[in-house]
Amino acid sequence: MSDDSIVAGTIVGEYEIVQQIGVGGMGVVYLAIHPVIGKKVAIKVLRPEVAADEDLVNRFVTEARSVNSIDHQNIIDVFAFGRLDDGRHYYVMEYLKGLSLEDLLEERGRLSLTEAVPILRQVADAVDAAHERHIIHRDLKPDNIFLVPRRSGRFRVVVLDFGIAKLNFGPHTTATGMVMGTPLYMSPEQCIGKNLDHRTDVYAMGTICYRTLAGRLPFDGESVQVVMYQQISSLPPAPSNYGSHPATDAILLRALDKDPAERYESLNEMIADLATIAGMSSGARAAVVAGQNDAIPQTGYWCEITKPVSMPPRAQGKGNRKRRMQAATGGTTACIAALAPIRLQGHNQSIQKVTYCPAGGILASAGDDQTVRLWSYEGRELAVLEGHTDKVEQLCFSPYGHLLASTGADGRVIVWSVYGGDQLRELRGHVGRVNSLVFSPDGEQLISGGADGTVRLWTVSNGNVQMLSGHTSPVRAVAFSPTGRAIASASDDRTVRLWKDDSGQRIVLTGHRRAVYSVSFSPDGQFLASGGHDGMVMVWRVRDGNSRPLVGHTGIVWHVQYSPDGQILASSSSDGTVRLWEQGGSPRVLEGHERRVRESAFSPDGRTLASVSIDGTVRLWDPVTGGCKSILSHSGPARSVAFTPAGDWVASSSGRASLVMTPITAAEVSQARSKTA
Repeated sequence: MSDDSIVAGTIVGEYEIVQQIGVGGMGVVYLAIHPVIGKKVAIKVLRPEVAADEDLVNRFVTEARSVNSIDHQNIIDVFAFGRLDDGRHYYVMEYLKGLSLEDLLEERGRLSLTEAVPILRQVADAVDAAHERHIIHRDLKPDNIFLVPRRSGRFRVVVLDFGIAKLNFGPHTTATGMVMGTPLYMSPEQCIGKNLDHRTDVYAMGTICYRTLAGRLPFDGESVQVVMYQQISSLPPAPSNYGSHPATDAILLRALDKDPAERYESLNEMIADLATIAGMSSGARAAVVAGQNDAIPQTGYWCEITKPVSMPPRAQGKGNRKRRMQAATGGTTACIAALAPIRLQGHNQSIQKVTYCPAGGILASAGDDQTVRLWSYEGRELAVLEGHTDKVEQLCFSPYGHLLASTGADGRVIVWSVYGGDQLRELRGHVGRVNSLVFSPDGEQLISGGADGTVRLWTVSNGNVQMLSGHTSPVRAVAFSPTGRAIASASDDRTVRLWKDDSGQRIVLTGHRRAVYSVSFSPDGQFLASGGHDGMVMVWRVRDGNSRPLVGHTGIVWHVQYSPDGQILASSSSDGTVRLWEQGGSPRVLEGHERRVRESAFSPDGRTLASVSIDGTVRLWDPVTGGCKSILSHSGPARSVAFTPAGDWVASSSGRASLVMTPITAAEVSQARSKTA
């Protein structure tokens, strides 16, 4: 921080400076707050070293004017402008939390069409609105596209940094002839200093779409000069060479044509063609623009903050939660290099559930201390989520990983923003403990089953609930089919119930002689497995409810789960065994645990099965041979186990506040029992 930085407590306009939160090309950005009403804003102040440059000062002022004149929901809102006592200009804008598209692509690599189109559509709306006002952005790139989570769990996309925008289409060089823009996204005419029109933004948007869908840039040379030469002279390779849908080739290559006259006339025209490929009709456009399906994780904090991001502490607020959030940068390199288990310390009572974010980078844990905690792969505590008033026993991430739902003994279902740490919604209705909680495959709904005998289907965005009635005793488990069109529930009333959304059919599946504790759909959705107190494993055909019993366990079956390819069904029992069932054959019996096996989990590739037992051990098995690869030990009863999305780490928890992450390579190499807690 330079000597010219504004110190905390300084009054700028109507706002009091809290802290510096970012540095951009021309300005320094500060978090500020209105001392009376508490409104948070971001204030961008011209950097001292450029304040004497008249051209840059004019460009800074142009940015504020450009943004203000467009007045679009997908462009950052600027609502005040002024000068400091030392003469430096500043403007006041809305304070955003979320991440840039650049951050997202660095973490994910690339997005599918259905993930990308809702984001790109909002960018197109914003930039086309600017073009209607004769404003060219001229520096479109993923760093200037920001994703802001809404309370619904959807996203508002915001286009940032009109700092080199030009009012009234015209030349884009400075008085000294310096080319302005980012070479990786610059059009050929921009690279050689020609006069520009709106089609330079079409070219930049084509490059953004290429990067988003193919996972790489069309041109990426070793130097700025090489990249600019490629932009002017080279033809881009087809994006389908790198995994993009083949039908995107013609669209993206048209946007990247060297001749502006051959490009799309508008950004929305290009995105409409991409949407057609993605199966998103023009009739659905309004809902998509409003944020529907924008289920993408966010990892940043404010648009111009530098990386790595450190989220500042926030006082207790809604739900009496505390947040000590930092950016989840994912990077497992240091941990893998160490090849050693990592102990995570924070919970002070039993840890009932662990689960990894499907987008990567974050582990979540739930405990009897009434908290949910988020951890980085390096073992750093990212957040403590407080809002429950009793033990937290169930967790589930939304499919894209941006939302986390928690529940437990207090009967509350709380939906959290994973990367912001905010409580988005509290879903109330259950009386007593909630035993099971699952997101739908599209992330739009949650299903919960409780000790009150009810199954509740929640709409995440608005909290609306549909009651699925029929059980007469506590519901132990719920599950969505892979398509989301069927729901299964298991109950102490000895039944499994199946609701089919496409037909409205409700089927009561009978066959268990005592309480049913677990249900699991096969990956193709054709079969449903259940396990219960009678030691039976039942496999039901979803189409007609026909069943086949699998006999062998001599104790309660607590948990059933299909392998990722659906070829193996694993059942975990109080008899200390895990049994692996395959079509038409006798089960492989995995023996070694001395007491009840609480649950088991397959790695994403299906090559490893982890089982946890109240004997304090976690065993890693080869599901093909049935051999034990490794034994990990806790100092108390093991409660839960989960694999990272890549399958290279396994997390496990115990009844004595023990939480350990172990790299699979290290676990398999050691082959020995070692105390990790």
